[in-house]
Amino acid sequence: MTQEKSKDDLAAERAELEKLRAELAAERQLLDEEMALLEKSQTSSRQQTSFADRIHVRDLPKDVENVRAWLRSKGRQAIVRDYEVTLRSGNGRPRVVSPVIAIDEAEAISIAFTQLKIESTQAYNPYARVINA
Repeated sequence: MTQEKSKDDLAAERAELEKLRAELAAERQLLDEEMALLEKSQTSSRQQTSFADRIHVRDLPKDVENVRAWLRSKGRQAIVRDYEVTLRSGNGRPRVVSPVIAIDEAEAISIAFTQLKIESTQAYNPYARVINA
């Protein structure tokens, strides 16, 4: 009788442990989702503040002689341009992202990978060119 009771107790404890594990897994999943949202919001807020320090090349006055001095006087730090980014892979058609507003080609390529949600960038041969409008 004691063995049967102990088996029943063990089975009940196992069932409760499984229930607790399932709850813990669900809570971990929620926490991971919340962390992802938090990281995304922090990244976008950092990008917004960095974009506030930039001016597009088309908004730059034509009569400016010293661009760096003009940027400092206006409280800006960088000049951005429009880029067209082409991502070529070994299989399939090239993927084109246009326009991408960035300081240089490297940033444009990085933004293109982010926009297309591509994490493994090694399979692609990226190319960026300035769009003159």
